[in-house]
Amino acid sequence: MDEILYELRDHSYGLNAGRWDYIFSTIKTFRDRPEFVLPDRGAVTMRVPFMAAYSRLLVQTAHRRGTFAMGGMAALIPSREDPQATERAIAAVRSDKEREAQMGFDGTWIAHPDVLQAALSPFDAVLATAPNQIGREAAGEHIDARALLDVAATPDRVPRRGCERT
Repeated sequence: MDEILYELRDHSYGLNAGRWDYIFSTIKTFRDRPEFVLPDRGAVTMRVPFMAAYSRLLVQTAHRRGTFAMGGMAALIPSREDPQATERAIAAVRSDKEREAQMGFDGTWIAHPDVLQAALSPFDAVLATAPNQIGREAAGEHIDARALLDVAATPDRVPRRGCERT
């Protein structure tokens, strides 16, 4: 993250916590190692250890360098035909954005305008009148490679023996 910000220093405003990007990078890098086989993608939330460590490191790195930490895409889409599905989507977006705002992210992305208020409210509550959280003191915890690769605590993870690349 430091290297990306350094190299793009004149052309970047910050870092984005792309959930699928980090998951894909982990899978691609460790595809031949059975201990890195992940469960169903729905179980790999931003609260599992390796994703939470990635998020904390992103906020710390961006803010230490005086730039923005952008939360991940809220990709849930409400349903105009199913009010219960819409309620679930909005609740999930709100919960995810509350987590991001509390962690120190400066903003987030959404995929659909109907979830705007659910995404905006948590940031408004944390930011109040501040434009961002760049000046907020980082937690100071050291996040090492082990934490960034801790997929063992992922729910429903079932390692497969003898995985072969096809």
